Amino acid sequence: MNNIRNIATKTRLLPNYPNSHRLFTSSNYKCSCCATLFCHQITNTKFENKLSTPSLQMGLHNSGGVITKLYSTSSFSSSSKENNATTSKNKNDFNIEKLLANNKAWVKSRRDEDPEFFNRLGQRQTPKYLYFGCSDSRVPANEILGLGPGEVFVHRNVGNLVPVNDLNALSVLEYAVDHLGVTDIIVTGHYDCGAIRAATSRQDLGMLENWLRLVRDVYRLHKDQLDLLEDAEEKHLKLVELNVIEQCLNLYKTGVVQRKRIQTHAKSNGTEHHPRIHGMVFNPSDGILKKLSVDFRQRVGNLDHIYGLYDHKKEVRDRMNTASS
Repeated sequence: MNNIRNIATKTRLLPNYPNSHRLFTSSNYKCSCCATLFCHQITNTKFENKLSTPSLQMGLHNSGGVITKLYSTSSFSSSSKENNATTSKNKNDFNIEKLLANNKAWVKSRRDEDPEFFNRLGQRQTPKYLYFGCSDSRVPANEILGLGPGEVFVHRNVGNLVPVNDLNALSVLEYAVDHLGVTDIIVTGHYDCGAIRAATSRQDLGMLENWLRLVRDVYRLHKDQLDLLEDAEEKHLKLVELNVIEQCLNLYKTGVVQRKRIQTHAKSNGTEHHPRIHGMVFNPSDGILKKLSVDFRQRVGNLDHIYGLYDHKKEVRDRMNTASS
């Protein structure tokens, strides 16, 4: 009980949250690198009541690449009996300790291979690529692209979607394009995708269906083509590819992409357009990436009066007039 009260005296309860999920922050849990304050969910309204917090381990990196374990919420127990039980290593502690050991081994191997690796990694990131991919654990972005840390800015979600109203994806996009200056955006799907399979099944997965409906909409757009495919696996493979293409088109329609492409076109005297958008599909069974053909001119060129946010012809005329004056 005392350890709970001690924590409570060092915290500030945040208002406007449901009592069943009160949040608190503590200056005791700051990242030494970025001074980030971490929040912890507490499933009771009062500290005096028995706390039923999930087991949670938290790790933070330092400039040397080593992850340091700060605390475990299993220690936030209100009874001495539970405190004694959590002092011994449980399965979760063992799993986390194994990851920490893996991290130290990775750091050592990196330093042995390249003594300056972490000195470079500690500098400002300057990736050329922005990657939109699926959260599937078999599809690690850096590895399949053959790139190292710091070379690709990554956003992943279920089904490698780029919804035009998703603030998470759009914030990543704007930061990468406007602030990091990436020159290429890669949307990567993969065969044997659980999201694609789920979106072509007659089932209700609860709240997840609101997300998967975006894939069902891709099916709707291409149903005449997909419904001709009688083989279920062939249909799956085709929908994986069509979904990637539609996400590429979603990117092409955004204001941040259109604006940057016009700016780079003007600066390069019409020789370049950045960022370029690429669609790819990864095959987990053989590790090969396949580039998809995405004809933006054919698919959205005749819809420029709908999706175009800038008058391209006017921009060209203005650039020519500026050059001649």
